[in-house]
Amino acid sequence: MSAEISDVNGLVCLESGSLPVRGDHYSLVLLQTQHIDAIKTLHETVIERLPDDQKSFVLARPESYFHAHFARSISVAMGVVCNSNLVAKCLIVHPRAGETAADLGGAILHSAPEQTSIMQSATVHPDFRGNGIMNMMIRHWLNHAVRHGRMHVLAEIETRNKQSWSQFLKAGLNIIGAHKSPVDGASVYNAGERIKLTLAKDFTSATQAPDSDATGNCVIMAVNKPTDKLKATPLH
Repeated sequence: MSAEISDVNGLVCLESGSLPVRGDHYSLVLLQTQHIDAIKTLHETVIERLPDDQKSFVLARPESYFHAHFARSISVAMGVVCNSNLVAKCLIVHPRAGETAADLGGAILHSAPEQTSIMQSATVHPDFRGNGIMNMMIRHWLNHAVRHGRMHVLAEIETRNKQSWSQFLKAGLNIIGAHKSPVDGASVYNAGERIKLTLAKDFTSATQAPDSDATGNCVIMAVNKPTDKLKATPLH
């Protein structure tokens, strides 16, 4: 398996530019089922590169987990492609009414399923950390949630993974709980927030864009950056 994604043309492109530290050109795109090999390879690479005492920071997932994710009609995956390789990714799950942690990869909900957006399996290749990639993915996740009427957002992060959960706090989420993961028993924080409806209306107006142009090429979607506003107007 390879993390190579040789061509982003035809994919929905949420953002592109140059990484601030490395300088590489990147594209943040919506991934598709044909990218499962790349997604799984990146996931396993990140775990392999972690020190032994930190490997629980990223929950190992079988290939079937990623296939099941794409089988959900209202779930998506975002990925950052640099130099024809997938260097970061996250899964966004929009639960259905009645679903529980067993249906959601272990995520324990704090609000009605049909009102919630969950970020799962977020990873950044070690060689690309320190370039604001996680913050970028969180920002686009928040926009995606609002565009789909999901006013509660949730992510679970291993409690010792300060680097990761601090990114969610910077984006305006709060630690709203902690529990033992039903999947592997790890202690995890629940980072969540309720997005204010008036704020949602404020930053969704600029997110409406076609998925692709007439040629099928990657289309840049205009997306505002709500994170500073979210931080200034927390709701509990």
